[in-house]
Formats: sequence, structure tokens, C-alpha cells
Amino acid sequence: GEEPLAQEIIQLSRVLDIKKIHNFSGLLSLPELVSFISKLNCYLTNDSGPMHIAWAQHVPVTAIFGSTTQSLGFAPKGKNTKVIEVDLPCRPCGLHGKKKCPKKHFKCMKDINPNDVWDDIQKKLF
Repeated sequence: GEEPLAQEIIQLSRVLDIKKIHNFSGLLSLPELVSFISKLNCYLTNDSGPMHIAWAQHVPVTAIFGSTTQSLGFAPKGKNTKVIEVDLPCRPCGLHGKKKCPKKHFKCMKDINPNDVWDDIQKKLF
């Protein structure tokens, strides 16, 4: 159900060669997703089920946590995993995250520095 959002993210990415982006949203069965993730050099994700699939297969993970936190105990583990999050007094605002910010500012995601995310991904890829 998030295919339109995935398409919007692709358009906002400003990637010059759009053929380098492969959008599999809504196309893979769970076994296909597990197989696909196992072949990745790095998996950029939010706090999600596929995140757990990746780290369980020892795929390097860069995870962005917004309304959830590592302290809840659901973070990926291992030397090739990193959770990127900002410390805010309103976090966590729910055990499994929220689609809308109860405080209406969504700073838990907006305050994450994209360069920090990219720096971690580069360490895993290069």
C-alpha cells in the first residue's frame, strides 16, 4: 500500500539516471523479499520487519529510528549495524511507531542529518 510513497521518494531523490533505481514496493512475496535482502551490501531501513530480516542474515544495516528507540529492545544487533536517531524527550511516542507525530513537529525524523546516514552507508559499501 506504500507504492505511491515509494514513487514520490524516488522522484524527490533527484537521481539523474533513474534506471539505477529499482522499485520493488508491492512486488515481492515474503520469501522473495528475504532472498532479495540477503544479497544486499547494505540495507537502509526504518524500524521494520524487513530490518530484522536483514540483520538476521548478517546484511549490513543502517536503520533510521524516529518514533521508536533502540532502548525498546527491537534494534538490529551486530558489528555491521547502526541505528541513527535523535534524542528527544518525546521519544518513544509508541512501541511500534506512529505514522503521525502526536506533537505535530516530527523532529524525530526531521532532525536526522542525511549526511550521517550517507556516511554510515558509505562505510559499508566502500
